[in-house]
Amino acid sequence: MRENESAARTTAIRARTDVYSALNLGSIMPVPKDLLEILACPLCREEVNLTEDGEGLKCVKCGRVYPIRDDIPIMLVEEATIDDQSHQLMTPSVISPQQ
Repeated sequence: MRENESAARTTAIRARTDVYSALNLGSIMPVPKDLLEILACPLCREEVNLTEDGEGLKCVKCGRVYPIRDDIPIMLVEEATIDDQSHQLMTPSVISPQQ
């Protein structure tokens, strides 16, 4: 029975991939807008936005990118990566002593 489930899942994934390829969407499966509106970064509680490649959700404040696996956002801090560009912008700059 597990082989049948696995075969059915593989067929469904291939069919979805074919549809997205035909629509020139590649492998991007956008997160539904209503779900995106209620999701927040678990660390700083700020909103998250879909990354350009569609493979993660990025916090607007801390720059953490939470992966999307099998179309499910993984909103765990320990699974997130930090976008270097955002992290550098949030790092306080060195203040030179007054002369």
